[in-house]
Amino acid sequence: MSRKYKFRDNSQLYFVSFATVNWIDVFIRNEYKEVMLDRKIMEQKLDNVHKNPVSAGFVSSPTDWIYSSARDYAGEKGLLDIILLE
Repeated sequence: MSRKYKFRDNSQLYFVSFATVNWIDVFIRNEYKEVMLDRKIMEQKLDNVHKNPVSAGFVSSPTDWIYSSARDYAGEKGLLDIILLE
């Protein structure tokens, strides 16, 4: 999407449609790579993912969700084998 487009009124609903050519570019641009590799941001994203089942009201704790890696990060064994962020 062109950087010329601006959302003028944040209270309004906008429908945005665009085509992406060579979409892999999104994953290799330095500006995106830095965001994805930033440790603090990755931990925030992981924390948000772990809290989703709690926010949805499915469980009372992230570790109660059977499919969550939150168990692994809490020192328990989760359902799937994962690679922990260190």
